Amino acid sequence: MAPLRFGTLELDVSLYGPGTCQERGLCLPVTEQGMRLSSARQPNENQLEEESMEPTKYDRYFITETPANPSMPDNRAKGTTVPWENSLYISEELGGKVKKAFYLETNMVVRAGTAEVVSRSHTHQFDEYLMFLGTNPEDRQDLGGEVEFWLGGEKHTITRTCAVFVPAGLSHCPVYFHRVDRPFMFITTGNTLGYKSEHDPSGQ
Repeated sequence: MAPLRFGTLELDVSLYGPGTCQERGLCLPVTEQGMRLSSARQPNENQLEEESMEPTKYDRYFITETPANPSMPDNRAKGTTVPWENSLYISEELGGKVKKAFYLETNMVVRAGTAEVVSRSHTHQFDEYLMFLGTNPEDRQDLGGEVEFWLGGEKHTITRTCAVFVPAGLSHCPVYFHRVDRPFMFITTGNTLGYKSEHDPSGQ
């Protein structure tokens, strides 16, 4: 294939055969003749960084940082005795910043034990999910631990990835994390804007 000339510049297009550029990640797609399909100038890193810093209409829906759960402010501290470490806590629409945002709490269980907030039976006026998600890439159903969970006065043992649905008004807890072989996720959410519970001494 004859080289291409652009004024005084000569380009040996035989070096850029079909597919070669894409496979090596060096250029845009090429035709059978080795020519680029597009020569549009790509933005540099500084331009991309500047654009990403500009607020957009839906930025508020991408939630990466939240205040700690006010009832458990220490569960983000290293060395805490709480079995789980919190990453996100969404309640009361994050102070009105995210309208209609349901209550959500995401945690990673890293040690055995329990915490006062889940140590006694209680109810809610909203439906709730409590999810225990394993992190074993070879077996996603393997929880990597053992959890004792009480629902309506019944004792249940969880050792597999599990979502517990708790209808409004049904008592649940206590929860005991008896064994943690591998950190696993503990996530709670419900169809409410704010988390509120009522102590149920009967456990029924």
